Order: sequence, then C-alpha cells, then structure tokens
Amino acid sequence: MSNCDLLSVSAKLEANKSFETIFNIMREYGDLTASVWLQGEQELKRTYAELTRRADDYAACISSLAPEDGWIGIQGRLVDEQGE
Repeated sequence: MSNCDLLSVSAKLEANKSFETIFNIMREYGDLTASVWLQGEQELKRTYAELTRRADDYAACISSLAPEDGWIGIQGRLVDEQGE
C-alpha cells in the first residue's frame, strides 16, 4: 500500500468509523493479497475479494435464518490472552 493509499484509507475511516467503511475499502483492493500463511510447508493466500465474498456469504446465511420481518443479533464475548 502506497503512502497515497494510506492517506486515502485514513481519510475514509476518519469520516466514517464503521465496519461498512472497512468492507468498502477492502472491496477496492479486489484481487490483491490480503493475507498469507503457512499450512505445513505450503504457503496459502487469500485476496481481499475472497475475504469480502466470504463475509457476504456468511451474512446471507445468517440473514436467511431470521424470521420473516425479523432480525438476528450476534453477541460476541471478550477472550483474554489465555483464551478464557
């Protein structure tokens, strides 16, 4: 990411600090690599497009479980460094 990109992303987040803004920014990066990790000896990658598509798919799946004219809330919980 170039300095110009950092300034643009920072300005967008400063204007609207929401998950929607983060996802819109991620969508702009499309097929660029978002993450890289090793699984055994194999290097695996995910693009921004793959991450946002997965989030959209999960959201659609969860939304399909809501009753008609209803909604579903997701409750998270904080986990400490020991995973408890």
